[in-house]
Amino acid sequence: MKHKSKIKIYTNSLINIASKMKIFKEVNESLNIILTFFQKDSTFRSFLYSKSINGDDKSLIISKIFKKKCHPVVCEMISILSDKNELSLLKKITQNFTKQNNQISKIIKIKAYLAKELNEDEQNILKLKMDKFFKESIQLDFHVSSEIIGGVKLRVDNFLIDGSIQGQLKRLKDQIN
Repeated sequence: MKHKSKIKIYTNSLINIASKMKIFKEVNESLNIILTFFQKDSTFRSFLYSKSINGDDKSLIISKIFKKKCHPVVCEMISILSDKNELSLLKKITQNFTKQNNQISKIIKIKAYLAKELNEDEQNILKLKMDKFFKESIQLDFHVSSEIIGGVKLRVDNFLIDGSIQGQLKRLKDQIN
């Protein structure tokens, strides 16, 4: 079976379970926690790839390690992926689930690229302005970019809103020419 169809099957299974149990948020958070840990910790990766530990034991160990941070449904799915040697699908499954979760929850994911780090008050002000502008729930991720002199660039899906100084200068240059 191709990777795309397996990813779709796993994602749809998680969505169905999350929908029936009304645990979208918990599953989404758990997937992201596990994925982050999986990507950053080589010992954890080695444990998951180990053939000497069966799936039930892995699920139990994962549950103990992450306690309240990982939903049992996600722990079980991780052990299944591990048993079937399909842990390489985890990132795409997590991305697809998050995308579906955002669509179902009507959450707009926005990436803000800034010249410097904003303090908490500035982040809250920008988030409130985005909430009013989009009139929906948003998830705002902040990224500092050395390419930006000042201002902000916002990426909403595949759409870029360029409010940076560099963008304004470019538009001004285009108007003059």
